[in-house]
Amino acid sequence: LLLLCAVGSDAFTYTCNEVKELIRKNTTIYAGNACIALDEFIPTDSGFTTEVYFLDGTGRGRYSFAQVSTLGCIPSSLNSWKIVTEREDEGEGIDCSYEFTVLFSSMETHLITAKGDSMHHRSYQAYNMTVVNPRGGILIDFSCNNTQQPLHFYTGLGNGASEQMYYYGSSKCDERLTVFAWDTAITINTPDNGYILITYWGTGGYLSLGSVSYDVLLMGSGRSSNIVQHGDEDKFIWLSPSLSDDLKFHVDGFADMDSKLGNSLVFTAKCKENNCTETTAPITDRDIHMVLEADFLAVNYNTKVADDQWKDDDLFFMRIASTPLDAPEVTVAPPVKANTDYSCNCDLVNGKADFSSDLWLDIVFLIDVSHAMGAEKINKATAVVDSIVASLTLDTQSPRFSRVGLVAVSNKAEVIDDFSSPFKTPTNLQPTTADGADIRSGFVSALSIFAKSSHRSARQLIYIIAASDSSPLTIEHATDFKNKGGIIAVTEVDSTASEPLLRDLASPGYYNINFNDNTNTDLQLLCDANCFCSSGFTAFYKDQYSRVTGDRGCYQIQSTTDAYELARDACQDGGSLLTTVHDEDKQNFLISFLSSKYGPKKPFWIGYEYNGHDWEWIDDSTSPYSKWGSGQPDVKDGRCAFSLQTTGFNSAWFAGDCSTDKYFICERAPCTVNNVCK
Repeated sequence: LLLLCAVGSDAFTYTCNEVKELIRKNTTIYAGNACIALDEFIPTDSGFTTEVYFLDGTGRGRYSFAQVSTLGCIPSSLNSWKIVTEREDEGEGIDCSYEFTVLFSSMETHLITAKGDSMHHRSYQAYNMTVVNPRGGILIDFSCNNTQQPLHFYTGLGNGASEQMYYYGSSKCDERLTVFAWDTAITINTPDNGYILITYWGTGGYLSLGSVSYDVLLMGSGRSSNIVQHGDEDKFIWLSPSLSDDLKFHVDGFADMDSKLGNSLVFTAKCKENNCTETTAPITDRDIHMVLEADFLAVNYNTKVADDQWKDDDLFFMRIASTPLDAPEVTVAPPVKANTDYSCNCDLVNGKADFSSDLWLDIVFLIDVSHAMGAEKINKATAVVDSIVASLTLDTQSPRFSRVGLVAVSNKAEVIDDFSSPFKTPTNLQPTTADGADIRSGFVSALSIFAKSSHRSARQLIYIIAASDSSPLTIEHATDFKNKGGIIAVTEVDSTASEPLLRDLASPGYYNINFNDNTNTDLQLLCDANCFCSSGFTAFYKDQYSRVTGDRGCYQIQSTTDAYELARDACQDGGSLLTTVHDEDKQNFLISFLSSKYGPKKPFWIGYEYNGHDWEWIDDSTSPYSKWGSGQPDVKDGRCAFSLQTTGFNSAWFAGDCSTDKYFICERAPCTVNNVCK
């Protein structure tokens, strides 16, 4: 499989203002397909849509936004794109009050632009469709026939998380289903049998649904860098089902809100006579299973930074059903979210890092004490260090403890504390007259602290707080340190005088230019560093803040092929599990992971067995996610499941003879504050 990346970019879904940035920086995007959806009021016979182009990797294929908008998407034979223009203002004058959405993807899809008027589209077997509203807010009515398979929903478009497409969840499509998303782009994978008819609209952030007699799916996310209805408009949905008064609203799903911004969902149930009102407490992070009695239901998506909402990492997905108050109790199957069996356990609770005493890290703080830093900033840096250290467990007899060292750096490095004795607070560092800090010598001193201490399985972290760098050379040891699993965190005190070396030194996601005294945020950074995979295992992660963690588990490709039972036992003997698959992101990750070592289209076992009556996951999961190929599973072929890349980025599961040899991947939980790896 092609390794995908975007030079100078961390997204595959772009708004108008972001496209201007792509033009200015001459950014290359590596993906097979370029797509665009225009606001319904943008003309395609004049203006910027005829002056801005997709340029493919050959440099010869040039297509205007207006041309591509009539097709939805166009392919590139070289899997790379730039956005270019011949305008004198180089695109800066594009009027972004008329919004549009540009998407890049290695996955083929049928792109539909949702506008104010309803439109129709019929979808057949195993079909990807992407519905886009550049202003955010998408409403879809589904009419499903001759299928018992679920619909799979994603935010964004692409080949999984590597292209900023994230799994929302799955839900069975009964005869009718209404879906509303506070989102810019959602992708739906439809069943491989039967067909569906959809009607869709672009709505904005406010929606009132009257006379709804069937279930409603409600979802929203900022994880694919979608704008999620920016601006000050209320994000609000009002449900008024076409049933008699006195109803029960059954709400089942989950919310996983970005702790950095403090967004929430609030449900309000109301009666026509206004004599009954029930409002839930703000919901930020939990599974949702509740029944509300009323005639109407209002759902508010409360966002605190309206204009920057696309920067959040919110994700929520729920199914809402309504029944008469006197109807017999029914069990509503909740939508199923992506597998969350693994977690770094780094969420802040009411803004506090309750996990801090369980951190087990080896940390060396490296503090700039040069004239460039100054006494005031040095005092602030030492206060940050003391506050962090006060939250850690330093007792080496505890089950989980951290070791802390300190290096002061000016024109030379001085080791203030190493791991040989308990860290001494308060920290007292004095400014020097040196113009800048020799970060290179400080880094070497930090490495010597690790080298002289007794080895243990804890992760090593160097935390640099600096305003300058006078190193004459690059720090050649840094790459080796990071390749061996070490983390380098950098807080650059003076962001107006950015030091390229400091920025380049930092591990992905660990560079910070906001020099503040929020200890809980620093502790969350340490907790993310404390979420890693044992030696020999590769992390699968959700890319929050671009930090590599093990929050989706740790995986190891085995060097031999084996029969199913031998593969399963080999993983268990090593303290792992034969890999299971409960969502599309993980399916794509495993296909790409195996291909990176053995090449494409290699079959591998997954932990899914037929017991004579049903197929069972060896991790006891009841996830409805399915990836069976056409005509599968056919137990005449065998009672053990394997996964196989079929064509392009497509893949499927097949039933196979358990005695045949196939590749296999073992998975295990990451090392975290709750799981100390030996």
